[in-house]
Amino acid sequence: PEPETGINMFQVKRAQRSDGSWKGDIISLSAIWQPVQLVPKHKGKADKQLTVHNVLEKPSSWYINCLSSKEIFQSVY
Repeated sequence: PEPETGINMFQVKRAQRSDGSWKGDIISLSAIWQPVQLVPKHKGKADKQLTVHNVLEKPSSWYINCLSSKEIFQSVY
């Protein structure tokens, strides 16, 4: 995949089943290599209804913030 033009951030999307419910899985903590900061993707203005409690539930796509640390930047690019 290529980063989004203009901001050079990769986009991730939540996977959905055919019935509209979200797909998910449980993974082992030992399988996590590095955490990343996700930034909700907005269409125009930011959604004022987003809170710390629903920011991972309400949006369906996010950008990976590759500028949050030098390690993530070097890993992504």
